Amino acid sequence: GLDDENDKLCIEYASKLSSCRFLQLSLEKEKINDRVIEWWDNVFIGDTKIDLKERIKDRKTDAKKMNDIWNNAHKTFKEQVKNIQPTEI
Repeated sequence: GLDDENDKLCIEYASKLSSCRFLQLSLEKEKINDRVIEWWDNVFIGDTKIDLKERIKDRKTDAKKMNDIWNNAHKTFKEQVKNIQPTEI
């Protein structure tokens, strides 16, 4: 029956896992400051990305509002630095 098939799949999966090696990484993002959490859309290049514009459970603010604030700040920053000439030191 179905239980026998599930049991076989579980045993097959467990045997495959026992021959695998796992690497656990603990990454810590550089803090912008203590009040800002920077969300990544993925950890590694090629990972499945999440939609950062959707609300993430741990967020205490509206994702769209935060995205608009970030975009405006980024635009202002680019305007302020566009005419700065590199200086050799």
